[in-house]
Amino acid sequence: SPDGRSVVFVSYRNGDIPHIWRMDIDGSNQMQLTNQAFEASPSFTPNGRWVVYAVAGSGLWKVPVEGGRPTLIAAGNIHTPSVSPDGTLVACYYQNDKPNATTKIALLPIDGGLPVKMIDGPEGLSSPIIRWRPDGRALLYVATTNGVSNIRTLPLDGAPSRPATKFTADLIFNF
Repeated sequence: SPDGRSVVFVSYRNGDIPHIWRMDIDGSNQMQLTNQAFEASPSFTPNGRWVVYAVAGSGLWKVPVEGGRPTLIAAGNIHTPSVSPDGTLVACYYQNDKPNATTKIALLPIDGGLPVKMIDGPEGLSSPIIRWRPDGRALLYVATTNGVSNIRTLPLDGAPSRPATKFTADLIFNF
C-alpha cells in the first residue's frame, strides 16, 4: 500500500477460484476483498483507498481497501491493470471480442467510461506487465529480442518507444 502498512494479494485459500485479499504488513487482519471469479493483478490507487484488479472475461474493477461492493470500471477482455501516479487513469491490456483482434493498451478513467487513449501493442512486447513512469507521461514494458529482455519506455505523446535498459543477457519476467 502507499502508506506501507498493508499488502494486497491473490489467494486460492477458499478453493479453486482466486480472490483478492488484503492484510497488514505483519500478516495480521487478513480480509477477503472480492468474491467474483478469477480475479487477478491487484494494485492500490495512490491514495490507498481503492484496489484495482481484473476479472477474467468480465473487465476491470475496483473495490474499497476496507472491503465493500466492487465497482466496474470497464467491461471486456482486460487484464494487467496499472494505476497512474496521479490516480486518475488505469493502463491495461485490452482486446475486443472481434476475431483476430490485436491486443492494445487502453488508458481508462479510474471512475469508469470510455478509454481516453488506445495504443497499439508496442514494439517487441513480451510480457503482460506494464508500469507507469513516475511522472505519468510514459509507460514501461518488457521487450525481448534474441533471448534478451529489456525495459522500454513508451511515451504517451505518441513518440516512438525507446530503451530504458541496455541488458545484454537474461530475461525479465516482472519488474
